[in-house]
Amino acid sequence: MKVLDNKLAVGIAVSIPILYTAINLLIKKSKTRTVEKTKVEIEKDNVYKEFGQEILPLMLTPDMVNNGYKDKKYMPFRYPHNQTMSLCKMDMNYWGVIDHSYVEWQNDRRKIFDNFDAEKLKTSPFFKRLEEFNDEFIELMEFVVNHYTNRFPLLFTRNETNPRIIENKLTGELLDMDNDDPLAICVRISMEDFYVVQKNSKGEYMCIGTAVSYGGGGFPISPIVGEPMDTIHKPVPYYESKLKFSMNKWFDRFVDPAERASWHIGWDEGLHCTDIYPKSRELNHEELSKFATTIPFEDYKVRLERQTLMKLPKTKAILFANHPMFVDIANEAKDEPMVPSILLKVMYEAPEDIIKFRHFDCIRDYLKPFLEKLIDYQIDKKLISKEDKVRTISNYPYASWVSDLNNWSLEKGFVNPYLK
Repeated sequence: MKVLDNKLAVGIAVSIPILYTAINLLIKKSKTRTVEKTKVEIEKDNVYKEFGQEILPLMLTPDMVNNGYKDKKYMPFRYPHNQTMSLCKMDMNYWGVIDHSYVEWQNDRRKIFDNFDAEKLKTSPFFKRLEEFNDEFIELMEFVVNHYTNRFPLLFTRNETNPRIIENKLTGELLDMDNDDPLAICVRISMEDFYVVQKNSKGEYMCIGTAVSYGGGGFPISPIVGEPMDTIHKPVPYYESKLKFSMNKWFDRFVDPAERASWHIGWDEGLHCTDIYPKSRELNHEELSKFATTIPFEDYKVRLERQTLMKLPKTKAILFANHPMFVDIANEAKDEPMVPSILLKVMYEAPEDIIKFRHFDCIRDYLKPFLEKLIDYQIDKKLISKEDKVRTISNYPYASWVSDLNNWSLEKGFVNPYLK
């Protein structure tokens, strides 16, 4: 079994989730679902469900999306921060993200995936699927199409004479479920990147397909297709000692869809390749630490990888969907209770291998005084107290303000009241 080289391992670690023993299946249900029930007409005689959850149609129009619609603000900050996964039961209404950047992302994706040309996809470094697992990709395509046409019925519609033809109202594309590549259809509808996993003949969980446009490391992802998950994750800190056994056991038993996140800190919003990774290859530790001080604090951001997991009912294939997001530290984190405290504490007190893996040791001394000022600001505003112990944010994994119904509207989505 070949072992992936270190460069590819770094790229994989940015976007491939690692799993752990315990799964927390309790999460507060968002009050915004109540809002949607009052603002959206629902056909009660034809309720669509996924994994037992009712999917509420959200009547977004292309104009609403393009004019600045914002999805739920993700703030998955927890403490203590060990090399484990804090998995939450997922509300399927918020599985697929749709926001104002949709068209821009899809235009960029067409370039990354060579306009989804069937022949070029065969050699794409970011797209690959194993043909012998075609049933899994057909089931995935059916799931994605059903989800988006039911959740966003004004954005994605079925042709009246041929329901196997899907119109994407945001891009104007027509997608043929009988003739187009099923995995390509998924990424032409969704904003998510996809990793699909299935058991091989040896009983090992193996990656059978990827469609990854925004992995964050800029590395080819297709080489992981056909590799067992144990091989893919082997370079990840503490995988062998803490994660391997529990991850495979959890794969076997999990039923309910779950979500989790990983994050690192950088200074740009590069989706395909975050700048800190090429810089870490160009510069040694001392040089990177010095370079970090040339970046204004206002440019620093947390890059979040929102990772969702579900097991498809028929084939039992496991779907990992990944969606990168950013949190502006100076502005968005400033008014979110406990977030600056968590960032500071994790950069200094996470396990040493994680600190090095995420380059915290190259940026933390520079960021420390700025984060301390944000902490003092939160104390002054009574968002936290001096006596508070650092802990997971109260509305984990979302920002505290998304629960306030006044901060949501059908036209604009979730609007941060501190940035109005």
